[in-house]
Amino acid sequence: MSSAQIIDIREEAVDTCLREILQDTLKSSASNGHMISMPTLLLWDQKGLQKFEDVTHTPEYYLTNDEIHILEEYSSDIAGIIEPNSILVELGSGNLRKTKILLDALESQEKDVEYYALDVSKLELERTLAQVPIDTYRHIRCWGLLGTYDDGRRHLLENPAWREKKSYILSLGSTIGSFDRNDAAEFMKSFTSLNDDGEDGTKPGASGKVSMILGVDGCKNGDRVFRAYNDPVGNNHKFIKNGLSHGNNILGHEAFREDDWTIKGEWDDHSGTHTQFFVTTTDTTAEQHDFAEGDKMLAVKSVKYDEQDRETLYDAAAVEEKAAWQTKDKTYGIYVVEDEN
Repeated sequence: MSSAQIIDIREEAVDTCLREILQDTLKSSASNGHMISMPTLLLWDQKGLQKFEDVTHTPEYYLTNDEIHILEEYSSDIAGIIEPNSILVELGSGNLRKTKILLDALESQEKDVEYYALDVSKLELERTLAQVPIDTYRHIRCWGLLGTYDDGRRHLLENPAWREKKSYILSLGSTIGSFDRNDAAEFMKSFTSLNDDGEDGTKPGASGKVSMILGVDGCKNGDRVFRAYNDPVGNNHKFIKNGLSHGNNILGHEAFREDDWTIKGEWDDHSGTHTQFFVTTTDTTAEQHDFAEGDKMLAVKSVKYDEQDRETLYDAAAVEEKAAWQTKDKTYGIYVVEDEN
């Protein structure tokens, strides 16, 4: 079986960039006394991607099951809105078992589509793309893109061939929820605004408008959400704690003594947000930063968007919803949005 080509689009090595961000974060937080917010990229090395795959198979992690249910029920309809001869770029592709449902639907509709899986781990891209039977596709062509979201955005903006085609940015798994609400709107704008002139003054072609296809979690049942991120087997906590191991690898030494840390999840009903923290179990130090027992570092947030929240998000991002498919209880959905201009 042939494997998909992987294109390195990184502007700079992820590890080098992440090392600088991590060092600056620890240094600035030590001086101003604020809680440290760890860069979320720490979670997504090869081992982190594999551990998150374990999370997606955890029964309590409803997000994956809900999304698969929607894709299985509505894949033909979702594929139906994707234009022939277009580009489909998936942000943070990870395991492709969900995406393959959509690719199979596109193939069955005989639509010529270029699919690009964007992720930060070359080894994981190689592993997951090998699971897509590209030899059996006549209409779908697959590539891997090695890089960050910023690299993918720049590649889309600077590639004239891409700008002549209709592009769809696919973001599943409620990735939008990992941003603060204001940052989520800016994140969406950064892609939908690619409809504007390029940096070289070129304009997108007649078909070149960018749409986003977003998986969004709107569940605000605190018990259900808490169980999803704090499962009894501990898969989610293992995934989060691997961020410390990755941090040590990035820094080149054991800055974080992993036995001195645990993971704690908290649901805030008022903000509709679940937050996961690294929490010290004893007095410890990291990169000359002193931590007392019980101190916290922010690992990642998971913001939930019900209907009203989505409308607020769309307004802030200056986009409009073009199509929607939801679970029966309407707590999870896949939405197509475009620049409202």
